[in-house]
Amino acid sequence: MPHDAPVAGVALAQHQLITWGRCVRSWDLPAGGHRVLLPGSFAEGGCFMDVNGDGRPDLILNETEGQARAS
Repeated sequence: MPHDAPVAGVALAQHQLITWGRCVRSWDLPAGGHRVLLPGSFAEGGCFMDVNGDGRPDLILNETEGQARAS
């Protein structure tokens, strides 16, 4: 994914900025490095929420049919 690919949404958790659109990326702040967490196609809408009650935030996203997600 090129760095100028469209971003559909962002969320901030501790020292990580998470972006999504054509994939999900984690950006390390303040270092600026990034890595792809998950390929796929994701639309607007997303947040961090403790879904499973383990005390840690889980990333909730709106996956679209644009690309098949890798297992």
